[in-house]
Amino acid sequence: MLFKLLGAQPSRASSRGVLRHLKLLGSVTLFGSMLCACQTTGVLSSHEPKDWPALKTSVSHRLHLEGRLLIEVDSTRSSASSSASSSAQRPPPSPKRINAAFELDSQDQRGELRLLGPLGTTSALISWSENQAQLQSAELTPPVQSYPNLSLLAQHWLGVDLPLANILDWLEGREQSVEGWHFSQTSQLIKTVQRTGPIGSSPHVSLKLILNEPTP
Repeated sequence: MLFKLLGAQPSRASSRGVLRHLKLLGSVTLFGSMLCACQTTGVLSSHEPKDWPALKTSVSHRLHLEGRLLIEVDSTRSSASSSASSSAQRPPPSPKRINAAFELDSQDQRGELRLLGPLGTTSALISWSENQAQLQSAELTPPVQSYPNLSLLAQHWLGVDLPLANILDWLEGREQSVEGWHFSQTSQLIKTVQRTGPIGSSPHVSLKLILNEPTP
């Protein structure tokens, strides 16, 4: 009788029960595997690489501005004695006044400043890189002039040492403190740079940027 019990075929009901248990066991195993995978993925994604801050700060910032540029250089305020005592022969401050629409693009110590005429054409182009600056204008002779830096370009173009590199940094949002110059803004769209110091010691210089409203 024991042999018969061991060798007996299972009933249909018991077979269905076994199948249900196997399916349930398989579902539980599959769910457990998925849960482990999700937990592992979450742990891995929460750990940033050690050099992640460096990667964030290495993203360069591009500056693009449009608006109107007003530059005034008044040499009549400088004293005659200081002019006579100066042995350095400087080129004439030409032009004395600039009132033109402009477009400015700057990124990674490279950039371009375009001064536009009444019809929207480029009347003057200033371009620069880390170790060179260039001024192009049909009104100049020669029409293309190269300089080691923006400071020398400003001296020959305007007759004054205008701190163009510091102005660019200021427009990008970095605080600037340059001896003899005052940086200010009456609003987010109006920015002014002026030479400070006693009247008669040096030419009066004023640079004003009236920016266009940012496009949405």
